[in-house]
Amino acid sequence: MPGQLPRTLTERIICAENILTGKPVIKGTRLAVEFIVGLLGHGWTETEVLENYPHIVQADIRACLRTQVRCYIKKRDLAMLRR
Repeated sequence: MPGQLPRTLTERIICAENILTGKPVIKGTRLAVEFIVGLLGHGWTETEVLENYPHIVQADIRACLRTQVRCYIKKRDLAMLRR
């Protein structure tokens, strides 16, 4: 279906209205995709994220980055359509 995450991402990232008001989060946590990407953007390494949040794995971080890229592309494409 259009707008849905591919299966490989849905194994790691979920959106549920009752968790952080529907923001994408790492499955089984309350860690928002935007939070993890923000940590990386502020200079944290993957190792630092994993040490501070030992209940997630590298594949979760990669899924966060892929999800954020998909969001950016979708917003960019919508903005182009509105021109």
